[in-house]
Amino acid sequence: MNDRKKNAPVITPIPNVVNYDAPSNNDRQPRWSKWKLMPEVKLWEAVALSLNIEPGKIETNELAWMGAKHPFDEDDEFNDRLTVLSKHSSNRAFFPTPCILNMANWYQCEVRLNEFAAWCAHIGYDIPEQLKELSKAKPKDEPAAVEQIKPGAKVATQKRQRQDALAVVLDEILVSMKTRTPAKVMAELRKQIGKQNICILRNVGDGIEWENDRGEVKTLTIILLGERIREWKKTGLSQD
Repeated sequence: MNDRKKNAPVITPIPNVVNYDAPSNNDRQPRWSKWKLMPEVKLWEAVALSLNIEPGKIETNELAWMGAKHPFDEDDEFNDRLTVLSKHSSNRAFFPTPCILNMANWYQCEVRLNEFAAWCAHIGYDIPEQLKELSKAKPKDEPAAVEQIKPGAKVATQKRQRQDALAVVLDEILVSMKTRTPAKVMAELRKQIGKQNICILRNVGDGIEWENDRGEVKTLTIILLGERIREWKKTGLSQD
């Protein structure tokens, strides 16, 4: 028994060394040569750029599916900016250009990058110089794209820019549906109540209440919805 103890190998404890180095923002600089050419970006991408971080290098949380508000694993400043932006991005005073909405994942909604930069300056966020320069830029028409647009399509584009907040939501629902009866469409609209970045407020009578771009509360009844659907079928757009 004593011989076993004498011949036993000596086990040296392994030092408590952590080899993981958290990424610094210096290693995550945005590729501004790319982003300055992107007219629209997702909310989370915009926030990343405002913090001088390349969106593709944002840390994510693999356990986000368990109930987190979003899948990003960044600091409080990132989370705070993303939350504040989500509350302001539907305000047409700062974001006049209607962009893509994502009703399933609010952080995937889009904004114009130059409008976002101007909004950051308005509320006092510290942002990179490259983003400040974009706040002064005005979007220009792309001649090649305009030349290929037929007269009818050009009118439709102009009408889309005049859509109200409800029309943007309604367009996305109508495109996804095969049977577009007022009752079925209204049921889909009611599913959006309570979601972030969505203008629909509550049920009322046979319809819903929603908030327009000027902050006014409007009512959409089944009859009014039917009119919007008929107009949408004619033009492919939901009119104001």
